[in-house]
Amino acid sequence: MKLLITGGSGFIGSAVVHHLLRTTQHEVLNYDKLTAAANPLSLRKLRYQKNFRQVKGDISDQAVITRVLDDFQPDAVINCASENPDPGSLQNPNPCIKTNFLGTFNLLEATRLYWQDLPTQKQLDFRFLHLSTNEVFGSPSSLDSQVCETAPFAPDSPYSASKATADQLIKAWQKIYKLPILITHATSSYGPRQALDQFLPQLIISALLEQSLPIQGDSQIQQDWLYVEDHARAVYQVLKQGQSGETYNISSNSLHSHLDAVRHLCLLLDEVKPKATSYLNLITYTSNLDDYPQQSHLDSSKLRSQLGWEPQETLKSGLRKTLAWYLQNPEWVEKSRERQKPDSRSKPRRRREVRGT
Repeated sequence: MKLLITGGSGFIGSAVVHHLLRTTQHEVLNYDKLTAAANPLSLRKLRYQKNFRQVKGDISDQAVITRVLDDFQPDAVINCASENPDPGSLQNPNPCIKTNFLGTFNLLEATRLYWQDLPTQKQLDFRFLHLSTNEVFGSPSSLDSQVCETAPFAPDSPYSASKATADQLIKAWQKIYKLPILITHATSSYGPRQALDQFLPQLIISALLEQSLPIQGDSQIQQDWLYVEDHARAVYQVLKQGQSGETYNISSNSLHSHLDAVRHLCLLLDEVKPKATSYLNLITYTSNLDDYPQQSHLDSSKLRSQLGWEPQETLKSGLRKTLAWYLQNPEWVEKSRERQKPDSRSKPRRRREVRGT
């Protein structure tokens, strides 16, 4: 197959690209604007592979994406492009609306026009797969409840509203034009190549420098921890076997608090890079309860029962692989830190988990 991936230089997108090139013979084209959320270093080692190439471009530019579609002639489009949430999006929601909603519209419309000109069999086989987020469902009404795919949307931020609106637009294009679409909603992912300003990478860097490891907000709030490779496998499983027009939740169903994750990480560091005292002594607590809002827990039983997907990593095994990757890739870490230096003059961002995209 020939697969066009938008936003393939981001955290989730790069995991999908690596998974595809490692496990399949598909030809992959990454179309990415390379904003601050992207990291070209994450795909650098792939640049000499014959079945991989990249084009710099914005999904909001329908003329450019149309030319790319006509030139590449993909069998599927996987939309990983997204503006991710940060405190700045509350003061300036324009980037979220432009990329997540208007950008998705332009990509969707360009794809529809391309798809309509395909031969009948290629039309039937084609898929437009959109990666959404659990944040479209808003905060849970009950901490013990799980949200299924048919739950009503309840966005509570510009980011989640832009993603929810894009989801509805895609569903409308399937209903009106019969475009074969697929949508995934995923919980927070973690793992290799995650930006250094995110929760776990920050903790790893701080621990190695023997700096404090702050636990912000309610340390007992539970969240679903989805290893990024499991996320990428699920995306490909949906692409291969998902039924056109359907939505699939992706979650590990493994709930742990932030404190659990930090403790596991400290114990792993005690094992692989021991020092005079345990890394557990670096843990500190703050009282800001707003830094980690509760996320909806997704019910992924549909993905498991219908498509046979299961996560392969527990929190402990996923953290072990994550820590090993950052320790084994000091060049990526150092160059990524250099890329972030111009941003250090701006207002510091709250640390948050990268959502489903």
